[in-house]
Amino acid sequence: MSGMQFSLFDIDRSATFEDQITVTGTFNGASVLPTLTNGPSNTVSGNVATGSAGAADNAATGTLTVTFTSPVDSVTIRYGSGPGAPANPSTQSMALHDITMCLPTTNLTMSKTSSVISDSISAANPKAIPNAIVRYCILVTNSGSGTATNVVATDNVPGNLSFISGSMRSGTSCANAATVEDDNNSGTDESDPIGMSQSGITVTGRTNSMSPNGTIALVFNARVN
Repeated sequence: MSGMQFSLFDIDRSATFEDQITVTGTFNGASVLPTLTNGPSNTVSGNVATGSAGAADNAATGTLTVTFTSPVDSVTIRYGSGPGAPANPSTQSMALHDITMCLPTTNLTMSKTSSVISDSISAANPKAIPNAIVRYCILVTNSGSGTATNVVATDNVPGNLSFISGSMRSGTSCANAATVEDDNNSGTDESDPIGMSQSGITVTGRTNSMSPNGTIALVFNARVN
């Protein structure tokens, strides 16, 4: 989720205790650090806030605001004593309040690349001449914070080329697309987890689900007329 923000109340210090808060987040297993905005009764260093002066339980001076400017799927708050606390500190307390967040969203982008992989003349430096084979890769990326469902991508084979039956492959990148896809739109290969099919000049790829930061690669070959 994106736009995560919340407040921690009563982060302060006295002669008998010193509050300290450490806040961390993760997204798809990667660390995400928040921005901490301190009140008059605490100080901030990176993602750690430490009580520096006394504050009444209901006073705004002890409020710490936590803001994540990047999406997170988990947040950890570690609450304890700071380095200035006595060896046997008195009872401490804080409160979590004003939690806001945005609903997860998807952001799908698609790119298409092509390369000539063979012709009838040069094996070392093939060109797009008649009978040459061109490999196309369509890469779909979900850069949003939510999971995309029922994703479908289509592409038309250029008019000066002919689709090569049996050439479709799928994967998570153009380089590793090695899963064989047949030309029709039925069978278990249509959801394993990527499916592809061809009808006339149109190549179609599909997947039931794309997680945040997920990619699918749709590869096929065509022959220059």
